[in-house]
Amino acid sequence: MREVWPLLVAVGAIVSLWAIMRFRSAKRRDERGVAMPRVEGFQVTSPLHPRMTRGCVFDLGLQYGRGFRRKEGPALPHGPDCQCRPLPFAFSGAEVFSGSLRRFAEVRCAQPDFPAEACAPLLEGLKRVNADAVPDTLTGYLGRIGLLDRLAPPHREPVRRFLEERYAFLRETQSPSDRAAAPADRPSDAV
Repeated sequence: MREVWPLLVAVGAIVSLWAIMRFRSAKRRDERGVAMPRVEGFQVTSPLHPRMTRGCVFDLGLQYGRGFRRKEGPALPHGPDCQCRPLPFAFSGAEVFSGSLRRFAEVRCAQPDFPAEACAPLLEGLKRVNADAVPDTLTGYLGRIGLLDRLAPPHREPVRRFLEERYAFLRETQSPSDRAAAPADRPSDAV
């Protein structure tokens, strides 16, 4: 048994030195700042314009990639006037937890002199009514979006012009069966 004690002491010393070195190495790594994992993906971006298809409005702002629930992006382009593009991005873990991913690409409008402050609420309103049938009247469409009353007075007119063009585009592309299914907002001519 006396021959084993020197061996046990040597093994214990080696294990102790290994544990101390590992602790110091971990402490140095923490002080230097370990590179956090990166989240990489794509976001569907496009300038807002009145002739956007419903698919463009639906997918605008969509984030996808290896680190997301949705791995594959939508089939682009959505239609002949589609300006949607996948924009690559990468964030560190700290940026992800601070909320950077939710507001990666700013929404902008293709129309000149359109107020930048009105782009995000306009997109929100367009997404809210995107799947609905197009009303028979412009006032019905504006009422469904419900945006003009919430905007500052200088922003109302450019947004109204945008929505008028959007309404005309939706009515032009609406199929005849969709028009028949839409509820009538107008009074009947029959007496």
